[in-house]
Amino acid sequence: MTLGPERRPGSEPRTRLPLPDTREEVEKRTHMVLEVYGERAMQVLRDMVKRGAGREVLGSVHDRPEDEQLGIDTYGENMLANIVRDLNLPAVIKGEHNNYRSENMSRLKPGAPYACFPIDAFDNSSQYKRDLDTPPYTAVSGFLSFLPLPDEEPLPDEEGEPIGAVIGDIKENKLYMISRLGYPVVRDLETGQERRIC
Repeated sequence: MTLGPERRPGSEPRTRLPLPDTREEVEKRTHMVLEVYGERAMQVLRDMVKRGAGREVLGSVHDRPEDEQLGIDTYGENMLANIVRDLNLPAVIKGEHNNYRSENMSRLKPGAPYACFPIDAFDNSSQYKRDLDTPPYTAVSGFLSFLPLPDEEPLPDEEGEPIGAVIGDIKENKLYMISRLGYPVVRDLETGQERRIC
C-alpha cells in the first residue's frame, strides 16, 4: 500500500494528512496502519530472523523480571510509531516494552476519537534468543477510543472498541488480519494471494 509519493533528496516533503476528526476517519486510518505495519514489519523481521539478528539483550521487561527485551523487540514498536505519525493519526501505542503517545494527542478536544494499538512486536523472543525452532509472530490490534469528557473518569487500561488486528507469522511469511469489511483474511506474502478465512 502506498502512502504517497516517495521522498527524494531535495524534494518537498509529503503533504501531511489533516488530523482526523470523525470516528470513520480514525477507523479508516487505523486499518491503514494495521495493513502497512503488517507488510513492513514482516519484511524487516523475516530478514532479521533469517540472519539470526537482534538476539542481543537490551534490558528487562517492566513487571516481568524473568523476561528480557531483545534488539529485535524494538523494531516493531518503532515502526508502528512511525506509521502512526506519517498518517497523522492520534494514537496511543501500548507496547510490551514501551508505551507511546502520538504528538497530536495534545491537539484533541474532549470526546474526540483516537486509536489505541496494543502490540507484541516479536512474540516468542525468549525462544528465538535460545535459537529454538518456535515460530515467531508479530501482533497488533487496533481499537477506537475517545478522549474523556471533563466530567468523565478515564479508565486506565481500557482500549476501546475493536476495529481490527494483524498477526504476522514470520516463519510462514503470512499475514492474518481483519479486513476493512470486518471478516478475517490470510495474505501469503510470497504469492500476494489473499483469501477469506471464514
